[in-house]
Amino acid sequence: YYAAVSDIGVARANLYPRLSLSGAISINGLTRGSTNGDYFIGPVLQLPTLPLGAGRAAVELRESLARQQHTTWTITVLTALLEVETALLDYNASSQAIGSAGDAASLYREAMTLTREVFTLGEATLTDLISAEQGLAGANRSLADLRLQHTQRFIALHVSLGAGHGVTQPGQPQVQEQVTA
Repeated sequence: YYAAVSDIGVARANLYPRLSLSGAISINGLTRGSTNGDYFIGPVLQLPTLPLGAGRAAVELRESLARQQHTTWTITVLTALLEVETALLDYNASSQAIGSAGDAASLYREAMTLTREVFTLGEATLTDLISAEQGLAGANRSLADLRLQHTQRFIALHVSLGAGHGVTQPGQPQVQEQVTA
């Protein structure tokens, strides 16, 4: 965007006359005491071509390109913000889900313990004990799945924040950057 804005200034400058000072010095004789030399110094005035319609059109073109670049930049920034906000929401939701699943697993664990005690007293059946163990196993499996999902969302959040941009894919050679001071 900033490069496109600077191009507007260049196009506008081409609409105005330019004044420069130039000169040259040359020595014809290389003998000692010779004063033969040529020199000239003078101004140069460059005027833009007339009519100025093409120059003005170039300025308008550069302004239009700058507006396009600004729009592209704005869309890129807003898309990145949306991606980060979405990743944050997903990460927070998975954190809350893990808390709830942890509570459920602890309740299933407590139910399993109570069922085992009741079973040892002879007041529960083996089916009740197996059912409590299956419930605990299901709760633990759900908790493990949520922890995996939470980890994946953590990684997605950091990728959307720009972390890991220099990491290569598995199987690709890793490029070493050399830092010179």
